[in-house]
Amino acid sequence: MSVPADNLLLQKEIHGLYAASFARIFLLLSVGAVIYFSTLPQTLIYEICGPMLFVAFVSFIMIFRVHKTRKPKAAGIFGLVLDVIILAGLPLLWFFFLAEKPLPPAAITKTMYPFIWLLILIIQLFSLKPAMPFVIGLSAGIIQTGLLVFTYFAPETKFSTSLMEISDPNTVVVSYQAAAILSAIFSGLVGAYIASSVRNLLVDAEFASGDEVLFKEETSDARGGTETEAAVLSCEIRNFTAATEGLEAEQIFKVLSLFHRTMGAIVKSCGGKIAANNETLCAAFMFSVGPRRNNGAEQALQAAVKMIESIDELNKLLAENKLPEIEIDIGIHCGTIAVGSLHINGRPVFTLAGETVTFAQRVKNACKSTGVPLLFSGFTKDMLNGSEKYASPVGSFSVRGKDEKITVYTTSQI
Repeated sequence: MSVPADNLLLQKEIHGLYAASFARIFLLLSVGAVIYFSTLPQTLIYEICGPMLFVAFVSFIMIFRVHKTRKPKAAGIFGLVLDVIILAGLPLLWFFFLAEKPLPPAAITKTMYPFIWLLILIIQLFSLKPAMPFVIGLSAGIIQTGLLVFTYFAPETKFSTSLMEISDPNTVVVSYQAAAILSAIFSGLVGAYIASSVRNLLVDAEFASGDEVLFKEETSDARGGTETEAAVLSCEIRNFTAATEGLEAEQIFKVLSLFHRTMGAIVKSCGGKIAANNETLCAAFMFSVGPRRNNGAEQALQAAVKMIESIDELNKLLAENKLPEIEIDIGIHCGTIAVGSLHINGRPVFTLAGETVTFAQRVKNACKSTGVPLLFSGFTKDMLNGSEKYASPVGSFSVRGKDEKITVYTTSQI
C-alpha cells in the first residue's frame, strides 16, 4: 500500500495540473473566439487561432495521458513549456501581426499580456511543484521586459511616467511596466513559497514524528493544544526488537517505513489523525454523541480490523524485500485526550497525550498475554452502536494505575 503523504501529494499535483490545463484551454478558446469574430483579416485570424487550437489540443492529450498513467511529472514539465510559449507567443503574435493595424504595439504591454500571465500564475499555485510558479513568474517578467524593448524601437511609441496617460494606446507608461515586471517575479516567488509550505505541511501532518528532529527547548513550542473526546488506537509491532535482530540499520528502517506507510494509509482512510514513534503508531479518531457526527469508536474499530487484514499483504511485501514477517498488537480506548501540534525546530508534530492515550497503550500490551491481536476497553464497547454484534469478552486483567481489574473485548470480525 502506498504512502498516504505521497498519495496526497500526487493527487494534489494531478489536480493542479488538471486545473492549469483546463484554465489554459478555456483561456485559449476564449481569446480565440474573440479573435475569430473580430474584424481582422481572415488570413490573420487563421494564423493566430491555429496555434491556439494546437496548444489546446496538446493540453487535452496531456490531461488524458496523466489520467491514464497517474504520472504528472513529464506532463507537468511539458505543460510548463506550453505556458511559457503561450506567455511569449500570444503577445508576440499580436505585436508582429498587428504592428501596422489599429492596435498599436504599445497596447500589447498593458492589455492582453498581464491578464494572461496573472491567470495562469494563479492557477499554477494549485500545483505542489514549488519551482513551477517561480519559473512562470520569471518567464512572465522576462517576456514583459522583451515587449518593452520591442515597443521602445517602435517609432510611433511614446513613453511617459504618468499613469494618467495609460489610456493612450500609443503611450508606454514606464512605471506601469516596472510594476508589471516586478509583480510577475514577486508573484512567482510567493507562489513558490506557498507551494513549498503546503507540501511540507502535508508531509508533516501525515507522518509527524518527534524522532525525526532533535528537541531543543529554545526552538520548540506547543501550539493549538486542546482537549477533545476521541477514540485512541495504539498499534505496535509485536516483539519488534527480536523480529529485527540481526538486520542492518537500513533494513530495520525499511521494515518501519513499510509498517507506517501501510497502517498510516488505513488510519487516514478511516478519518484518523496519526502520531508515530518508531515501531508504535498512535491514532486519534475524534467522536461526538451528536447525530450528525462520526462515532470515533466505530471508526477506530473499522481501522483496526483493516490493519489486521492488511498484515498478510504487508508480509508479502516484506518477503519480496527479503525482510522478516511481522505481527501487530492493537489496543483501543475512548476518552478525553490532549491533542495539538508541537512545533519542534519549526516543524509541526501532531501529538496526543493524556490518560486515555496511556490506557490505550496498556490495553494493547494485554494482547501479548492473550494472543489476541485486537483488544478494546469496556468504555469503547459501550460507544459502539449495536455492540453485541461487535464485542466478545476476552477476560479481565490488572492494569497498572487501576485498582480493579478491567474487562477487555475483541471482535469476531478478525
